[in-house]
Amino acid sequence: MEQESEHQLKKYQDIVENEYPDYQKLFIYLTPFGDDASNTDIWVSMNYRQIIVMIESALALKQNMMEPSVKYFIEQYIDTLRRYIVGDNEIEKICQEIYFKHKCALDLIFEYKPDIQSNIAGTLREMIEADEELILDDSNKGLIRFTTKGLDEKLPNEGSGWTSSGRILLFVFQNTIKRLRIKLVIGPGEADVRSNLYDIVSNNSSLFRGRNKKLTSAYTTIYLKNILDYNDSYERDQEKLRKDIRFKVDKFFNNELKELESVLLNKHPIRL
Repeated sequence: MEQESEHQLKKYQDIVENEYPDYQKLFIYLTPFGDDASNTDIWVSMNYRQIIVMIESALALKQNMMEPSVKYFIEQYIDTLRRYIVGDNEIEKICQEIYFKHKCALDLIFEYKPDIQSNIAGTLREMIEADEELILDDSNKGLIRFTTKGLDEKLPNEGSGWTSSGRILLFVFQNTIKRLRIKLVIGPGEADVRSNLYDIVSNNSSLFRGRNKKLTSAYTTIYLKNILDYNDSYERDQEKLRKDIRFKVDKFFNNELKELESVLLNKHPIRL
């Protein structure tokens, strides 16, 4: 929370005391800068920098035991805290001084700065649309979704609350500022179809790497692969970036994707 409202912490305390009367409790007041709570005898103050330190320490110790999707989620959370909550006062001050000293030049640079994510998304859409065996689904620059014609013919489009196509199973390129990844996701929809798909995955665990350990009620990742990590050189040479992405994605299309599709097509029941 950013600022405590009147009696807010007392309300929280009463709820916890009533719901968990037999538990030993520690009340922590978390704010961006570790402001004191209204009742310092009960509430311990913490800031997000302390949270980051604890999470990073835990991540360093346990990352080899984590699923890739879990590790990625934690890294994204740390990045979010640093970028939008904690900040860096000294860096902010330096950047402001540089900006106001060179405002006109920097504004011009920002206006014409290439959007790498958009360029990558455009490249991926072009590759999908150029492949006669693939079908592009609802997408944006961060999430490019698609399926294969084979899967589309065999699986009923009875999904709900995901894309306008109603597809339950979709490949998804995650196009972030740091990397490009590919996931195969079971979305929300008819329970029997979802359960049957996950049973196939469970029986072919060596192929469906990076999958969630259980079927969730909405979105379940059943395959995860890192395609490419971005580095500073790509900022200066976007043509190299496009070539590297095309090479890596072509390799995925011609190998792992066909293997995944083959298993699902051979073992999933015919569309009703």
